[in-house]
Amino acid sequence: MRMTLDSICKVGFGVEIRTLATNLPDNQFAQAFDTANIIVTYRLIHPLWKIKKNLNLGSEALLDKSMKTIDDFIYSVIRRRKSEIKEAQQSLDKNMMKHILSRFIELGEDPESNFK
Repeated sequence: MRMTLDSICKVGFGVEIRTLATNLPDNQFAQAFDTANIIVTYRLIHPLWKIKKNLNLGSEALLDKSMKTIDDFIYSVIRRRKSEIKEAQQSLDKNMMKHILSRFIELGEDPESNFK
């Protein structure tokens, strides 16, 4: 799973999280991602997961915490990428658009201009 996560983060976001480094470092985002995947998979087996979700108990409380960690990481990457795009537009640096996230952000700013 670490290889896939590293690849998606690098290609999609332009961020290296290095979960495959030689010492296999702890990474809050990677741990939260793994935890969320496990909990969502367990939902297939545990029919009472909706009750736990509504009461915010057990694994569902842990899922909420994991999703907050994931959201915080993703939104920090998006904020950083948006500021890099603004700087690149001001300096006319077209090499900036090499990551999928950067392209989606640019497309989302003026969707009508993409069809001309």
